[in-house]
Amino acid sequence: MQPDKALLMPSTERVIAGYFASVTVATLTFVAIETMSRVTTFESSTNFTFWQKAADLVFMSGLTFFASWAIAVLTCAIPCAILSFFVRFIKINIFIFYVAIGVGIGLLTAVIYIVWLNPWGDGESPLVPFLGISGGIAGFTFWGIAGRHYR
Repeated sequence: MQPDKALLMPSTERVIAGYFASVTVATLTFVAIETMSRVTTFESSTNFTFWQKAADLVFMSGLTFFASWAIAVLTCAIPCAILSFFVRFIKINIFIFYVAIGVGIGLLTAVIYIVWLNPWGDGESPLVPFLGISGGIAGFTFWGIAGRHYR
């Protein structure tokens, strides 16, 4: 007797939850790295008190998170949906595949970051490699929630 095919696949809810969780984790990773890169230059660039600097850093980090999360959700939705349908037919459940795809999608979002959000404005950014790292972490998160259930 063959097992029910629905039991061998993650549910649609699990895939959607995995998508939003992975985008959130990737955005948190990117914002944490971006905030840490700003701390050293921010400390010496203003004459504010310590508490004003801390409040500004927290506010700007929150603002960066929400803006980056919205952009990540919108830009990663189409590639992730296409890959989700592809993986449903091939039934890949190896975490290395999801990490590699996450790195690829993270670097794809680097193009959008450079074009729209790059504060340096010269076509380069020291944070672009961290988008790949964030994407890899997102791919691992998606695998943990939904990807490992493909059989």
